[in-house]
Amino acid sequence: YNNIGICHRYSGDYPQAEKCYKLALNALQFSSLANEMTLATTYNNLGDLLSEYKQYGRALVYFKQALSI
Repeated sequence: YNNIGICHRYSGDYPQAEKCYKLALNALQFSSLANEMTLATTYNNLGDLLSEYKQYGRALVYFKQALSI
C-alpha cells in the first residue's frame, strides 16, 4: 500500500494517497513481518503528504511517530 500511495501522491490524488498510506500503516502494525524502518518510512511518507496540502498539525503527529521508532 505504501508504494501505491506514492503513485497516487505523485499523480496529485492526495486523498487516495492518504488512504493508501493509512492502509499500509494498519497492515504493518499487525504484521509479524514488518520491520521498524518500513513502519517509520510509512509514517514519514504520510507526514510529507499532509505537509504538501498544508495540514501541518496532522503532519507533525506522523513525523513524531516516525522519529519515535
